[in-house]
Formats: sequence, C-alpha cells, structure tokens
Amino acid sequence: AFNASKYSTTDISLDSTGIIYLIKGRLLYTAHLADNPEWGFDSSKINYTPIIFGVSDLNKNEIANYLTNPTLLKKLKLRYDQNSIIIYLTSNSFSENRKTQYAWTLEGDLRTWVEMPVYRPDNDSSNIVTLPDIKPGKYIFRARVKVDDGDWSPHETSMEIIISPPYWATWWFWISIIAFLLLLFYIIVKLRVRAVRKTERLKARYEKELLELEAKALRAQMNPHFVFNCLNSIKTLMQENQNEKGVSYLTTFSKLIRTLFNNADKKEISLYDEIETCKFYLQLEAMRFDDKFSYSVKVDENIDLKSIQVPALIIQPFIENAIWHGIVPSGRGHVLLSVLKNHDDVCVVIEDDGIGREASEQNKAGSGLATHQSKGVNLTQSRLKLDNLLQQRKASLETVDKKDVNGKAAGTKVIITIKEEI
Repeated sequence: AFNASKYSTTDISLDSTGIIYLIKGRLLYTAHLADNPEWGFDSSKINYTPIIFGVSDLNKNEIANYLTNPTLLKKLKLRYDQNSIIIYLTSNSFSENRKTQYAWTLEGDLRTWVEMPVYRPDNDSSNIVTLPDIKPGKYIFRARVKVDDGDWSPHETSMEIIISPPYWATWWFWISIIAFLLLLFYIIVKLRVRAVRKTERLKARYEKELLELEAKALRAQMNPHFVFNCLNSIKTLMQENQNEKGVSYLTTFSKLIRTLFNNADKKEISLYDEIETCKFYLQLEAMRFDDKFSYSVKVDENIDLKSIQVPALIIQPFIENAIWHGIVPSGRGHVLLSVLKNHDDVCVVIEDDGIGREASEQNKAGSGLATHQSKGVNLTQSRLKLDNLLQQRKASLETVDKKDVNGKAAGTKVIITIKEEI
C-alpha cells in the first residue's frame, strides 16, 4: 500500500481563473499561473472576477468579512446610524506584480461607474470604496476589475445594501402618532363635553333651585293674602253681630288653617287635598254671604285624586275671583267646581254664572270691591309657569267668557288642564 508522508501532495486542481489549488501536508496552497509564466499557462484565458473582501465603518470597525461571515456580503442590512461604510475589494487576479484597477457603482444612488486608481504598493486606497451618509433605502453595490492593459472583465460582483430608516421615519411610527393624536383629540373633546355637561347640569340645578325659591316666595305671598280674606270675612260677621255664624265660620277657618299649615312646606299636594281646601273655602264664603250664592263640587269617579300632584292652593284664587268679581256684583249666583277626565288629561273647571269679566272690569271703579282686587290669579298663573319648568307637567290655563243665547255675558269658566297620566 502507498504510505503518504506528511509532505505528500494529496490533491491538486485548477479553476477557470488560473488559480491552482493543492493540498500538501494537510494544508491548502494556492498559486496563480499568470504569475508563473514558466508553467506555460495562457493568461488570456483567465476570467478575472472582483471580490468584496470586507465591510467596515469609517472607524475601521468590522461589519462583515469574507472569511467569517461571507453571507452578509451578499445582502447587508444596516441601521440608519450605520449608513457610512467602507467596502474592501480584491480579485482572483490580485498580485503586487500585476496592474489591477477597480470600478464601482451604487444602483439607487449613482448612474455612472467610478473608476479607482490602479493598484500600487504605496497606495493602499486603490481597492477601498468609501460610502458616507447613505440615505435609508435599498441599493445594489456593483464592482468590476481590469488587469494589466486588458479590458474590463465582464464578470462583476454585487452586494445588496439595505439601510433601515429611523423609527420616526417609518410608516408605523406615523400611524402611531396619528392614532395617538386622534386619541388625544378624542379625550380632549370627551373631557370638554363632560365639563360642558357638568356646567350645564350645575346651571340647570341652580336655575331649578332659583325657580323653586321663586315658587316658594309666591306661595308665601298666597297664604297671607288668603288668610287676610278669611279674617276680613270673620271681622265683618262680628261687626254685624252674627256671633253664632262667626263662631261656625271661625271653626271652619281653623280647619282650613290646619290644612294650610300641614301643606306649608310642601311644593306639591295631592289633588284630593287641594279639593278639600277649596271645599273649606267655599263653605266659609257661603256662610258669609248667606243665600247670595251657592256652590257644588263634582268629581269624576274614574279619577284617583290622591294619585295626582298639583301645586298647593292652585285652584282657590279662581274660586275667590269667581265669587268676588262674578257673583257678588250680580247679587246672586252659583259656583261649580268640577274635576273631569279628558283622555290622559285631568281638567279642573271653575265655573260661575256671574256678570262676566268685561262687566266686572267696568264696575270696578264704582264698586266697593275696587280695593279688593285679588292678586291670586296673577300669582297662580306665575306659579303654573314655574311648575311647568320644574316638574315638566305641561299644565295649561284657559279662561272662557260664557255667553247666553242672546250673546250676553253669562259668567266665566276657568279650565286648568294637567297633562299628566293618571
């Protein structure tokens, strides 16, 4: 058997570029036939090829190397702050004894080839390509080589260079910024709307409190006025020595006062309590005027008076007006208080057969009642408006001048409609 020594040549090969490879003593050796003419190699048949040997930054810090990571020299990905690089070139024809020249271009940036100076031992920059401040993007670096006085070799080498943009120049960053601004705008609008709504709620609450105080003030005006009328009637009976009737009047008046005190701190009372108060008042006035007027109270049996809330003393002023300005000037008459149901509305009707509003206005100047003009009706109208605002009840007030068949005044009808479901 053949026993190879450690100096034996175990393999030898030649590539198309004229480089011979041999393994001797388990080591690889290379030699270029063009540098050894005595070997008889035709240098015109050599296919010269440039090689990208390495890449570094401007401070000569290695980024990629042909021997350690050759795959990076095919596709080089760099950050935006690594955009200044140095590319080192060599070729399969490299020899200090041969004239070697490189040319390069950067597709995506340059449109022409840049020819480098011919390699000389005293010029080590003839195979170094410096690319400073490459803008983010994708480029193709291409290089070619020329040996001696020959033409540029048709064989080229190339490397794809990708410079990533900074995060603030990426589409996802701007989408995030836009999304953030939209979210911020939404939050600001939301907070602004919430602040406006809060202000509106406070304003509405203060307005409601103000309206309630006004309504309370109107009630305060109503009660003394009503009590004054009753006391004036008792005084008149006493002056006329109608003591027994005065005592009975005073007893009924005390019941009425008790009812008023019970409802003094209430914004609203049931329609039942309001009707009872009106009954006391009608009874008092009927006792005072003897047989000069009569009254009746009619309530629809289908109406639950206790389930309906109304402002306190909202009906009494119209009864007072009917008696003093309708019945008394005519000398005799009748007052009808009725509570009717009209679909989902409740109608409270105060009706008299007196002289009517027009004649009452004409007679006020010469009547002894001129100083007795009741403020109750005006106060009640104001209270109804406030009650509509506060309780959203939508109550309405209508006054109808009654006429007989001949077109003459036949009294007055006041209709208070409460638009509220039973």
